[in-house]
Amino acid sequence: MLEFNRESNSEATKGSARFGSVDTLVEFYKENVKNVRIVVFDSFGLSSARNKGIMESSGDIIAFIDDDAWAEKDWIERIERNFENGDIFGVGGKIIPVFDSKRPRWLARNSTGSWVALIEG
Repeated sequence: MLEFNRESNSEATKGSARFGSVDTLVEFYKENVKNVRIVVFDSFGLSSARNKGIMESSGDIIAFIDDDAWAEKDWIERIERNFENGDIFGVGGKIIPVFDSKRPRWLARNSTGSWVALIEG
């Protein structure tokens, strides 16, 4: 399921900017992605979109990925494999940041090599 937000707010439509409009983005997915049901609704915010996706879903597994992330080719298969164990109720994955230029000052690696956000208070 793909969720799109029709808000005219520039933050809300940023993800569809390269397509020119949400309608163009929806058409692109209809033409190029098979076995996908597209739900368009007039609400704002990521939580709202994900909640709508959960309400509209009919499968056994719900998976979300951010609009600035890339999934590995076998992302869905890996998720499914993890759920073969009946004790599993949620999965996550490795995050490898890619920067447009250099790493932001607020993002650093800790002693285990994990990425951490440095927040000054």
